[in-house]
Amino acid sequence: MKYVLLQKATTLPKKKILIWDLSYAAEHAKRIAEDGHSVYFFTEWLEPLPKFTRYSTGLGLNGVIRVKNFYDYIDKVDLIAFMFIGRGDLASWLRSKGYLVYGAGRGERLETDRIYAKKIQKEAGLPVQPYEVFNSVDDVLNYIKKGGGDKFVKINIFRGDLESFKVIDYDTAELLLNTFKVSLGPYSDSFQFLVEDKIDSIVETGFDLFFNGRQFLKPYLWGYMTGRYYIGKYSDTLPAPLALVAEKITPYLQNLDYRGSISVEVIIDEKRTPYIIDWTCRFPYPLSYIYTQSMRNYSDVIWAVASGENIEIQTEAEYVGCLQLLTTATNPIKSWVKVNFPKSIESNIKLKQLSRVRNKNYTMPGEELEVAVVVTSKDNPRAVLSDLESLSKKIDTASIDAGEIIGSKNNVLKLIETGKAVGLEF
Repeated sequence: MKYVLLQKATTLPKKKILIWDLSYAAEHAKRIAEDGHSVYFFTEWLEPLPKFTRYSTGLGLNGVIRVKNFYDYIDKVDLIAFMFIGRGDLASWLRSKGYLVYGAGRGERLETDRIYAKKIQKEAGLPVQPYEVFNSVDDVLNYIKKGGGDKFVKINIFRGDLESFKVIDYDTAELLLNTFKVSLGPYSDSFQFLVEDKIDSIVETGFDLFFNGRQFLKPYLWGYMTGRYYIGKYSDTLPAPLALVAEKITPYLQNLDYRGSISVEVIIDEKRTPYIIDWTCRFPYPLSYIYTQSMRNYSDVIWAVASGENIEIQTEAEYVGCLQLLTTATNPIKSWVKVNFPKSIESNIKLKQLSRVRNKNYTMPGEELEVAVVVTSKDNPRAVLSDLESLSKKIDTASIDAGEIIGSKNNVLKLIETGKAVGLEF
């Protein structure tokens, strides 16, 4: 591949694009607007007692029109883009009615239904780690107590209640699950859990691709994440273990009329067997902010994917990376954070819940404590990591925790070396 100096390369005539989101995609909306398109940005903000903070994401961005009512605009735009999961049914319905739609549609079930995903993986001939399904908290705890160590406990959809966790020991699992049991109340004996065996692996990796209903777009992006860092490589080929996953899943994505971003996390054992950990049937966060900086023809790619067309992704450099910066605010869920940085590095600094007031950047870190994401594109991995660290020092806010950055950076380099043992040439 050939790489050029930083400049946008959009050739798509000006379009009107309606974005549906759950508040993370303001940076994606901003980039599409920067490419010259009219952007209407909708996020799900209604609840029994509405809060302004749920609505504020995306306000004040040049070229981005923040809208309260989604259906008022579906017949006024050229493309409807679903940037998160949750309304795959609506995306598929709109597509069936002739609307041009970007998004996973029915394919989001690979992320929201782990049992279904395992079934598809088996049918596709992909390896599946041993697992058990349980329908109550007590059944899970009894299984662990009887010797179910070296396991991972997972649930579907409701990540805000319980994230997947590794079973360290029975006592720790009991504390976590009993807390969740209180949240479930009368449903604690009728709630589905999946408990996976731990696989002895050499390395964890993954790919982050675009599927246009027929095929994955090139170049492919794959890489490593550890701590707060991600580092990836654009390539015209995937390493053999990841290529196997992409090949086997393609017919199923075609059948689902999948048209959007898709990511998989994979662990690879000493036999180079890829075991899928999780599917992400949407933009992965914070990794997807890399797209808005590294893809010169970003808007063209979104349009082509929705249209079922093939297009080559034009990238700034072979290697890309991002670094999460967390807040030290004592109550980040309710605290606005003002983030200052030089205008010259605006394309490198991303805010998950970005809004602007008088040309000043603000964000709401929320439960994930993320105040900013630094992204960059360079010609080699060490240059990526060095630039991420350098850029992070140019952000001026009293609420950023800069700890552990160096240690995480060294872990990335170790992962790259470890991956070579199972054929992952980075």
